[in-house]
Amino acid sequence: MSLSPKDDPRTWLAPGPRAVSRPPLQARLLYYDLTTSEYALLRAMHEHAPEGEVWKASPATYAEMSRLSVKTIYNLIHGRSRKDGGRVPGFIERRILKVESEGRKAPYPQPAVYRFQEWALSLRPELLARLEAGIQQPLPGVRPEPKTAAASATISDVHRQLLPHASVMVADDSKATTSRTRERDSTTAIPLSLDDQEGGIDVAALVKSLARRQ
Repeated sequence: MSLSPKDDPRTWLAPGPRAVSRPPLQARLLYYDLTTSEYALLRAMHEHAPEGEVWKASPATYAEMSRLSVKTIYNLIHGRSRKDGGRVPGFIERRILKVESEGRKAPYPQPAVYRFQEWALSLRPELLARLEAGIQQPLPGVRPEPKTAAASATISDVHRQLLPHASVMVADDSKATTSRTRERDSTTAIPLSLDDQEGGIDVAALVKSLARRQ
């Protein structure tokens, strides 16, 4: 079963206007290749601005919402240098955030304003592998529908396939059983001799029938 355009993460990164709506950004972030700190920061930044608008809260506010330090938030946004001389790029260098206006310090402090660019993100590799294999990935909080097994053949159908003459044999057995039942009933029946004139009963024959039954 293929995913619908709304639920297929590969369609979320397509630029331009959309004919099909997408899940909320909080749900979409779960599918992107992000570290735990990066996910926490983007989630906190989104909490302070509706989707499609700029993010302009202070670093202290993001730190309180994401439970990250202000220094960690600065490094995630602007990048940092490693001890071996390399560099870890931040959201701005990776084009995940676009600077709309620079922040200002005292005497008139003002936080920087960023615009989120979702198209710069990439999907998780394990999710892409599942999608390419044609395996549907369940959405968060949605339980997959249980698979129903096909209706199995009845016992009578199996007997007809394995024993073509089963119906004939059953019919013959039923006829034999009926005939034997009739013979038993005829031998064990209580013979009553009714006298049309006197209306009497043959007591001797009745006693013999009862003794035969016992």
